[in-house]
Amino acid sequence: MKEYDHLIIWLDYFNSTLSRSEGRRVPLDKAVKSPTLDELCQAASLLGYTPKPFQARHPKRSHIQSGYIA
Repeated sequence: MKEYDHLIIWLDYFNSTLSRSEGRRVPLDKAVKSPTLDELCQAASLLGYTPKPFQARHPKRSHIQSGYIA
């Protein structure tokens, strides 16, 4: 099995306007409406990570601009 030196976290994982089948991964009561890449970077920094933000489209919603941190 491959080992990676980074973790990919998409904005869609925390978006309360999405269903689980659309890409949300956290419970609805823990999700936020339309999270931003800056908010995600700030949260990761508070946890001690050094996030690198990327503007991209999530594979499940390729018609909408989103982003992720690595």
